[in-house]
Amino acid sequence: MLHKILISFIVVLFLSFYAGSAYINSSSGTPPANMTGAPGTSSNCTSCHSPGAGGSGTFTITFNNGINQYLPGQTYPMSVTILQEGQKRWGFSMVARNSANQNVGSWIPTNTDSKTFSSNTHIGHKNAPVMTGAYTFHFSWTAPATPATGNVTFYASGVAANNNSSSSGDYVYLSAVSIAETVPQATIHLKLLLQGAVTPGTATMYTNLNSQNLLPTAQPFNTNPWNYPGTETVQTFTPDVTDWVLLEARSATNNHLILARKAALLLNNGTLKDANGNPGVTFDALPVGSYYIAVKHRNHLAALSASPINLPNGSICSTGSPCDFTLPANVTTGSQTLVNTGNNIWALPAGDINQDGAITYADYNAWRNGIIFIPAYTPADITLDGAVSLPDFNTFASNVGKVALPQLR
Repeated sequence: MLHKILISFIVVLFLSFYAGSAYINSSSGTPPANMTGAPGTSSNCTSCHSPGAGGSGTFTITFNNGINQYLPGQTYPMSVTILQEGQKRWGFSMVARNSANQNVGSWIPTNTDSKTFSSNTHIGHKNAPVMTGAYTFHFSWTAPATPATGNVTFYASGVAANNNSSSSGDYVYLSAVSIAETVPQATIHLKLLLQGAVTPGTATMYTNLNSQNLLPTAQPFNTNPWNYPGTETVQTFTPDVTDWVLLEARSATNNHLILARKAALLLNNGTLKDANGNPGVTFDALPVGSYYIAVKHRNHLAALSASPINLPNGSICSTGSPCDFTLPANVTTGSQTLVNTGNNIWALPAGDINQDGAITYADYNAWRNGIIFIPAYTPADITLDGAVSLPDFNTFASNVGKVALPQLR
């Protein structure tokens, strides 16, 4: 009889342990759906973990390193961090909802500690990891490809468990982060050098006009031959500005046809920013798409991209990409348009002082007539140092005979 009682006791003990373990393991492997605290959910993880509320820790959602904006169709890194002293096992569940409380976008686990579930509408922990004090899950979210989704809110619950094989001693946190949809704009990131300002043997340029306070605060292309009416104005130049340039977006099927123009600031490293200091240059009211890009300067020959460039073209102009005008392959007629300044560093040729699209002795006359003895911002200063002198003539003379494309003249 005693033997039967002992066996019964062991069975009950085993079943009790198995039930508790099964409960914990079912949640540790995949969290239940609709436990995120999103609108319309009747419960969250506090229904399974006690005491649930009242923890002393934190639960943080991070989207794209804190930049809470997205473009349609793009993929962004995300993370959640659960922190509570003394806790040892961690879990989370998250959804992405639009303003109509519909699931939007798709999830991509980027580590073995997370997984998607509920038809990819959720992402959460996989085999809840064990670590003392805190844990961070990393994953990605891809925005809907179709524009006009609008603002998106991420709702999530996080569990800081004590790993005691039961539901007691666990704490639950809720968090939400909203991100805004941004409308794609026709923004170009370009890289180019002006021969007259290039520091010998390097891919950087002088900023002498800037350091002498000679740069005009308003864009300088409002006269012949450009007649550009833009109102771009700068309050204060940052020390890295070399000069103004004028960009043109041209039809992908007819690069003689100008669709938009914008004046911009050329920095000494060859990159561009707009008059407001934003990286790259946005053509207002121009739809996103592919365009030939032309760049013009006051006294250097103009250049045209070798092929249409898809705008927007990212956040930088990567070396060697089609927007890199320091490589002949990326410019129409290549080395016939650009000039090698040494060490295979290519730049727009200096010397088109009268801006007729050709470097001729007419430019020599413009240089000679433009000689001055006080620093000034003038077309005859092709070395961009504020003076009109012999170095300008020497640079001009090396380029006599160079001609810009007919459609740029």
